[in-house]
Formats: sequence, structure tokens, C-alpha cells
Amino acid sequence: MQNAVYAVSEIALQLKQKLETTFPLIWIRGEVSGVKEMNSGHMYFTLKDAHAQLSCAWFAAHRRSNYNLTTGEVYPRVTREIMEKGGEFICCGRLSFYPQRGTCQLVVENVVCSGAGALAQAFEARKQELAERGFFDPKRKRPIPRNPSRIALITSEQGAAIRDFLKISANRGLSSEIRLFPTLVQGKEAARAIAQALQLACAQNWAEVIVLIRGGGSLEDLWCFNEQEVADAVFQATIPVLAGIGHEIDFTLADLTADLRAATPTHAAELLWQPRSEMLRELAAQQTRLLLACDNLLATLTARLRHEERALALASPRHKLQILEERLALCVHTFQTRCKDFLQSREQSLLELTGRLRRRLPPEKIDRMLAQVEMLAERLPLLVQTQLAAKSSSIERFEEKLLLHGQHNLSLRWAKLEKLTAQLEGASPLVLLERGYALVESLDGALLRSVAAAGSGQMIRLQLADGSLLAEIRSVEARKSSSSAKEAGAF
Repeated sequence: MQNAVYAVSEIALQLKQKLETTFPLIWIRGEVSGVKEMNSGHMYFTLKDAHAQLSCAWFAAHRRSNYNLTTGEVYPRVTREIMEKGGEFICCGRLSFYPQRGTCQLVVENVVCSGAGALAQAFEARKQELAERGFFDPKRKRPIPRNPSRIALITSEQGAAIRDFLKISANRGLSSEIRLFPTLVQGKEAARAIAQALQLACAQNWAEVIVLIRGGGSLEDLWCFNEQEVADAVFQATIPVLAGIGHEIDFTLADLTADLRAATPTHAAELLWQPRSEMLRELAAQQTRLLLACDNLLATLTARLRHEERALALASPRHKLQILEERLALCVHTFQTRCKDFLQSREQSLLELTGRLRRRLPPEKIDRMLAQVEMLAERLPLLVQTQLAAKSSSIERFEEKLLLHGQHNLSLRWAKLEKLTAQLEGASPLVLLERGYALVESLDGALLRSVAAAGSGQMIRLQLADGSLLAEIRSVEARKSSSSAKEAGAF
């Protein structure tokens, strides 16, 4: 019997129908290689193991979803970068045969890392449980101190995370001390080791902040940070916790429970410390503002002093005495002029009267009257001299009173000037520093004006006249107010 002869298209069509009906939806595990992403969003790659390989096509429409309609599972989204790293993946899809090329291909609908489906479900379930217990509540989150001086670093002492963290911290902050609490960050024993390191750092109560970091990895590699034991230790920590685990796309329950999450270990160092260059620029700006404020204050006080000097000069007894002397000279001149005019007018009147008398009176009577006039003329200079002496005595007494009044006002003005000068010198910040006073600042540059703003163990900076000191507050003692003292006495 002669065997049937098939056309190529016929056998290809039967292969396509047989393949697609036999495997409508299939899960295949293998290593990914040859990843290519097109501009349209489609991705092509090869799924292989030690003995075979299978071409795969993952179209853009399926890549936008990480929800499996068949099983109801939600998977972490797998990106091209993750697949290019290689490793084992599980692909869900339909087998199809392409007659035009004579090739078999898997049309992928979902791609998950090996074992990620169960881990993702466990992650979501535990995340929901911790959220209900308030582990992620923003109200319980504590602020991370800026520019801390004591840091407890929890990570592997041999990983890349510690090198990245220390590299960034070397150029940031000032006088910071980092104490390493080495721990496992991967494996079955890692969760217990991380929790113990957190508890030890809190028990020592030395650090201002705890930094929990680890480099990137797969979901399985980072799973120890999703364990209940680690989440409880972060939640119960008495010191603020900054977590920087994996890459920016990685989220763990330790990240969500921590007081603050950093995208990477490098980002954690950037969140803690300000670059030294920025700190120096800020310090220079504050110094410039301080010098400008001092210059403005000195300029204002100098202008006020100049104004007071001018006012004192105008109100001084010497100035008033000069005015009075000018007025006195004017009065003397006016008096002399009027006396001269008066005498001239009287002399003219006397001559006229003498002529009239000579015409009307006998010579004997005129001689007697002339004798009387001569006698009056002799008495007149003496009378004028007496009057001038009385006036001069009165002027001398007035001058003495004026001089005493002027000296008294001058003493008052000099006392006020010395008081203003002392106030000016006392208002200068430089003079206060030279007297032994100091400006107390926190490490972020804020002035401490009250003990309420300070805490035991806080580092402070003391600005003196010739430099600054870095000190630690051992204890805080508030001074009782007078009202509190009275109330205490009443009881």
C-alpha cells in the first residue's frame, strides 16, 4: 500500500492545530537569553535548559498586565532589565506553530521569576496583615535626623552595599562615626540575624539613627527582609530606622515599616548627610549675613552718635554763652548809640535854650543858671558811671549763673554720651564673645535659646571669639522661674 503524500502546508496546518489544541495554556520553566525589545513594545527571547531551547514572543498587550486571568495570581512586574540579567524564569502562554517559517513559538502572556508566584502571594498577604496592625501608619513614622554624628549600620560586611554607602558618606557630613553591626542579608538564617542586629543596636542606645541596607537581587534574595521577624524588629526599634534595600524598584516589608525608605544604599547616605561643599557654602553665607548685620548695627549706632553729638553741640553752654555774648555786645552798642544821641540832642536843646535865655534873661541870672548847669554836668558823669557799674555787676552775676547752668548741662550730656557709648560697645557681638560669652548652636546651625530645645547626648557647637568648640550635652537642667518659686513657697 502506497503511503499518502501530504503537501507542506497541509502537514504544517495539522501540526498547528494539534499543537494549539493540545497545549492551550502551558507553564514552562527555563533560563532566559537573547532578550530583544522592539520599539513597538514587543519582546522576543529564548527560553532554554541544558538540552533544548524554545523561541518566545511577549507582545506589548500582554506585557502591560501582571495579572493571570486563569489563576488569579498577581506577580511583580518583570522588566527587560531584570530579564537581561539572566536566571531562571517561568513563562505562561500558548504554544503556536508558524507555517510560513516552519517554527514553533511560545506566545507569552505572563513572565515571573522562578517561584515568584507563591512569594508574591505571601508578600501581599503579609503586607495586608501588617498594614492592618499599623506597621505602615505614617503617624508613627519618626523623622530621620539630618547630619547625624552616630550611625548604626546594619548590613553584610562583605557586600557592595557597605562600600557604596561608605564611599558616599566620605564626602558628606562632619565628624560622623559609623558603627557596623554585621549580619547576613540572604538565606534562611538572615532574618533572625537581621532582627538580632536591630535589637542589639537599640539596646546599646548609642546611635542617632539605624541604617539597614542591602544591594539589589531577586525576590528570593531579598525575601529575608519580608519576614515577620524582621518587620517586628523594625517596628519595635526605639531608634529611627532608615532602610535602603535593593534597587529603586524593589520594595520590602522592612522598607515599608521603616521610618524612611531610601531607593538604594547610596541614596540612604545622601538622605543622611549634606555635601560638605554645600555646608561650607551655607556657613560662608551665614558668616556674610552676620558680618553684614554687624556692619548695619554699627552704622546705625554711629549715625545715632553723630546726631547726638550735633544735638549736644547745639545745646552746649558754650554755644548758649556765645549767643548771649553777642546779644550783650549788641545791647551795649545800642545803649552807647542811644546815650550819644540822647546827649547830643540834649546839648542841642541846651544851646537853643541858652540862646533863648540870653535873649530873655539878664546876664546875672544866666550866669547863675550856667553855674547850675556846670554843676549838673559835673555830677552827670558820676551818675552815669554809677549806673554802668550797677549794670556791669548785674551782667557779671548773670554770666556766673549762665556758666554754672552750662557746666551742669554739659555734665549731663557727657554722662548720656558715655551711657550710649557703653550700650554701643555692649551691643557688639564681638565684644560679647571677647568677654567670655559664646553662641550655642546645634549641628544644623540653629541657635539654642532655651534648654527646652536641647537634649541629653546632643552634640552642640560653641562659637567663641577666636574659634569654635564641639561639645556634647551631658545633662539638661532647667532654671525655675520666679513665679514657680513663689508657688513652691506657698505650699
